[in-house]
Amino acid sequence: MRLSRYAFVVVAIAVFASSTDAATAVHLVSWNVHGPVLKHSRIVRMHAVVDEVRRRDPDFILLQEVWFRSDAALFAHAFEPLGYVRIEKKSHWPHHLSGLLIFVSTKRGWSVENGYDFQQYHRHAAWWRVWEADGLGRKGILRQNVKKGDTRLAVIVTHTQAQYGRRDYCEIRGDQVNQLLAYTKRLDPSIPFILAGDFNTAPTGSCDGPIYQTMTTAWTELTKDAREECLNEHDPRLVEPRACGSHWEDDGRLSNEWIDYVFTRLGDDVRAVKVELIRNQAEDWPFSDHEGVDAELLVP
Repeated sequence: MRLSRYAFVVVAIAVFASSTDAATAVHLVSWNVHGPVLKHSRIVRMHAVVDEVRRRDPDFILLQEVWFRSDAALFAHAFEPLGYVRIEKKSHWPHHLSGLLIFVSTKRGWSVENGYDFQQYHRHAAWWRVWEADGLGRKGILRQNVKKGDTRLAVIVTHTQAQYGRRDYCEIRGDQVNQLLAYTKRLDPSIPFILAGDFNTAPTGSCDGPIYQTMTTAWTELTKDAREECLNEHDPRLVEPRACGSHWEDDGRLSNEWIDYVFTRLGDDVRAVKVELIRNQAEDWPFSDHEGVDAELLVP
């Protein structure tokens, strides 16, 4: 009997090791870099983001709120010499449509497959509320399929409708999430996907809670363990004690709302190994009004 137990342990270890060896390690950074033109020290902050991301050396860089072509060029000039391929919605305007950027590391063995895909959200806030900018931003979904050896993966970044004061835009954001859900359901089910970005949606609340529940009917939140662990930490910068936020409020305090996520398809065997927030010291210092998300994953 003792021999059988030892044999079971050896077999179990061997199976686990085989499963781990068969998976592909993926390291990504997703970050809303807060790029409105009038924001204080924007270019200084962008350079700080470049230095921080370069230090972390991920496979994929997924950026939101890169609103100007000059800012997109800044990131490209920094990352392309390091072996990254830039993926973006092309535009001939100074305005960088959608604010979304993906960088794929060829140095780490990844290659891009075919062209990118971009789908703009059908609903958004009124364009004439120029001080909010969401109606002008043409937010949407940017996807690039990539390959490394036998591993194929769809990398997706998005940014949904924000709240502005008493205007929570709950219905519009819900419609955008439904469009995103429909989009991911149409993807090839044999290819796992990683979906990351600023969803402007907390896990709870009368507005956000139902939207989050809708998301998790089809997707697995890979940031969940890190988010729940963070809830048990005390940070005096937070709006509420024993809470954890991924963005900063307009009054300069760290929010208690986590709204920046990494998801995968429900049922895909994509696992989170390590997830952490890249912390700011204050709102828009040194990086952004959002914390970056650094995620190390295993993809089958």
